[in-house]
Amino acid sequence: MQWELLDGKKFEQAVVDSGGVCVLPIGPLERHGGHMPLGTDCKNAHKIACLASEQEPVVVFPEFYLSQVCESKGSPGTVAFRPELVMQVLRNLYEEIYRNGFSKIIVLNGHGGNSAMLQLMGQSDLDRVQDYMVYQINWWDTDDESFKKIINDDCDGRPYGHACEWETSVTMYLVGEDSVDLNNAPEETVTMLDRTNGVDKQAFAGINWFSICPECYVGNARFASFERGKKYVEHNVGKVVEKIRAIKADKVMPELQKEYYKRSHTK
Repeated sequence: MQWELLDGKKFEQAVVDSGGVCVLPIGPLERHGGHMPLGTDCKNAHKIACLASEQEPVVVFPEFYLSQVCESKGSPGTVAFRPELVMQVLRNLYEEIYRNGFSKIIVLNGHGGNSAMLQLMGQSDLDRVQDYMVYQINWWDTDDESFKKIINDDCDGRPYGHACEWETSVTMYLVGEDSVDLNNAPEETVTMLDRTNGVDKQAFAGINWFSICPECYVGNARFASFERGKKYVEHNVGKVVEKIRAIKADKVMPELQKEYYKRSHTK
């Protein structure tokens, strides 16, 4: 159930049918090599959410491109909003989603660089009472070791991680094969650089991502395929559905949140 496609009457019923659960897909406009859409992260998250909603009823918010991606500002086409602005707008959006009848909001993240910001925001928001719960998940997370082995075997020793054959395959399946132009991908495999003399392995610095992946591309996208994308997407959609069902059934976290507010005297 896509929020923006519902009329007023159907929206009211969708709130009921979803059990008061809304999924908010988020991701930036960010360069993904020279061959993938700039909107890859958000589009993939939104498509995953829509596919999951076909198996477990939830209302899916429209693609939300207001996202932090400061680490990739050196790449043309990237649009990086200030993290403090993103968090301010997200808080306003959470309140609006709640006002429309949703007591649980699932932020489905499509951009690895958002993870730390979203976690910080979740902890910071404990400083104010809210009558709704926010859960944050990355759509690609899986605890299935056999599936991870499948991806590793498919890549046959080639590195992957960003705009690679794995992500390109997923995008070909979700967004369409015509959304990707493999002619613009390097013919040779690209590995992450080591320009810090190994310091990035010892400590985090904001420049880490740029130091290892200045072109926002790693691996060899020319090995990507629609069929591989279908296989990966089906697995990850299944995992997202499992998480949605667990969140819908969750009665513990809301009570713990109330307990925290009481013990911390939060107002």
